[in-house]
Amino acid sequence: MEKEGCLVEETLSRRFLSSFLDSTLVAVVTFLLVYFAAIPLLKVTPAFIEVHDATFTSIEGMYGIEEEAGLTLLNSDGNPLTPADHFNEYLRRQIDGSGEKAYEDDLLGHYFVLYRPTLFEVKDPLGYFIGLFHGTFPEGYFVDVPGDIPVLSENAAMELGLYLSGKGERPGYYDTLLDSYLALKGEALEELSGTTAYLAHYERYLGGFTSMAGYEMGALFMAFGLSHLSLAFLPSLIDPRGRSLGRRLASSAVLATEGKTLPFWKRLLLAFGSMASSAFVSLLPLLFTFGFSVATASIVGGFDYLYVFVVSFVLFLVDKLPVLVNDRQSLGQLLLKAKVVTTRYEISEKTTTVK
Repeated sequence: MEKEGCLVEETLSRRFLSSFLDSTLVAVVTFLLVYFAAIPLLKVTPAFIEVHDATFTSIEGMYGIEEEAGLTLLNSDGNPLTPADHFNEYLRRQIDGSGEKAYEDDLLGHYFVLYRPTLFEVKDPLGYFIGLFHGTFPEGYFVDVPGDIPVLSENAAMELGLYLSGKGERPGYYDTLLDSYLALKGEALEELSGTTAYLAHYERYLGGFTSMAGYEMGALFMAFGLSHLSLAFLPSLIDPRGRSLGRRLASSAVLATEGKTLPFWKRLLLAFGSMASSAFVSLLPLLFTFGFSVATASIVGGFDYLYVFVVSFVLFLVDKLPVLVNDRQSLGQLLLKAKVVTTRYEISEKTTTVK
């Protein structure tokens, strides 16, 4: 192949390939740094341990209040039962209740008839609950008991008992009863969450979670910074032809439009621009791991980490869109009179030899 004294401009596909390689390499190394260095270090950091312990103490406090109210049941690991398991336990207590009054064993009845009057002034807790119950649950599956809460009818208790014991199929009305139960339980939890004791735990939990998220996102950004500095920023700054690791793998270089190497200050500006506009690409996969709620965490001074991703994405669009319409140059390269060229060929005045 021969070229006559000209620069061989890189194709659009290989330009995107080099960017993809840079972002992928940075994301992989960032991931490794986070999971094998940053997180282990956080786990032995006294400040993080203190916040972590306080946060989970608050969670246990909220679970404790919900459990005392009968609205949450914990398994052997100290975690709440799933909604379906909690409902099944509600049915078992309805079927096998041994108390003198059904509301003594019933999970909903315990809250509305026994626990709720200790929090709020209620003239007739039993009557209040019966009214709520009939307004929430469908008719035909429960019967009223004088001086007590509604209980499962004989047929419903038998069919549900066989299902819970694994000896029968799930009745067709099971899901309807489950939805009704969760609706009434949710109303009770919402009411309970507004009490002073519960709010105190919740506020401590929220503050602790925000602090933990701040530590985690700080570790994430430091890992990203180290990864980008070592794989893209410094290599493209040190190499006279502006080659990051991704550009080396894609056989590309960044030179002045007339073919000369760029001065140091121009390479520095391009490296900063590349780091700023590619941050969201490299960090996005890790957000799926940490959870997007973590990205909204704030550090000291109220700065939201989420702003970094928004600003980075906007910079990416502003910088890269001109590539599609203006001779394959990004905005930064246009302003600095730079161009991405291929290094797959050695260019001389007369011939080009394939490397």
